[in-house]
Amino acid sequence: MAFTQLSDDLNIIQALDDEPNDVGGLSAAELKAKFDQAANIIKTYLNGTLLSELGGETGAPNIGVYPIDDLPDAATVQAALLGILEIAKDAQSGTLTPGIIDTVKLADSAVTTDKIANSAVTTAKIANSNVATGKIADSAVTATKLASNAVETAKIKDSAVTTAKIATKAVTVDKIADLAVASNKLAADSVTTPKIVDGSVTTAKIFEGAVTAAKIAADAVSTTYTATIGTTWTGSAAPYTQSVSVSGLLATDTPFVDIVPSDTFATAEAQLEAYGNIYRMVAGSNTLTVYATEKTTVAIPIQIKAVRK
Repeated sequence: MAFTQLSDDLNIIQALDDEPNDVGGLSAAELKAKFDQAANIIKTYLNGTLLSELGGETGAPNIGVYPIDDLPDAATVQAALLGILEIAKDAQSGTLTPGIIDTVKLADSAVTTDKIANSAVTTAKIANSNVATGKIADSAVTATKLASNAVETAKIKDSAVTTAKIATKAVTVDKIADLAVASNKLAADSVTTPKIVDGSVTTAKIFEGAVTAAKIAADAVSTTYTATIGTTWTGSAAPYTQSVSVSGLLATDTPFVDIVPSDTFATAEAQLEAYGNIYRMVAGSNTLTVYATEKTTVAIPIQIKAVRK
């Protein structure tokens, strides 16, 4: 069905006599309405008829399209959509028209590894210099893929051979020249624990001042915990005891414990006075047993430092 055409006579002003007020007997308001009548007819047609037809089922079949090379029979939007649908179905079933998908039709990353048939990419299909470093996946070039003597010294970039690229036990003592491994040849963190033989790093092998604070991992030598001594005590007479949960504390620790008083002076005074009743603290597995001469009535924040080296 074609779109409904506007067939109303819009020659409204032209049809009036020369003296519409005197001869035609029109009032001023009626005369004004005559001037708006044609525009309102057009408005009603656009909003009530044409736009409704454009937005409905009859819209697409009645809207023409510019000629499309790959869809020569598609004269309307509806026909073009149906043609595209057929192409999509053909693509899904693997029966595409030859030449329908060219390079410009392919979206970025559209051709994935699983879309390429085995042996589809042959040497003749690869342009010279087309396989750049960024195109080679990690571990893609294995030993069996390299011709004898293919990798010479001049082809290896400075620092290119890292720990992760060397197989376990690949670099033996007889492969390393005297003084070949200097300090500036070792990447940061390249000498890891699994690469060091038991007993190989002796005191005499450590340079004076080499082990600095920056080289020691956090919590490697000591660990600090925080906890709070509460107001719930066990016992009807001194000594009173309380178990404070300290996740990570070991029974073998001999911790250093100190109070962390409040920023508020009055609260800090009460905490310090209560802390004076604590006379002993013993580390256990994830717990700290606190002994007191009197039951405290205020919570006491503490800091626990366990030194393990």
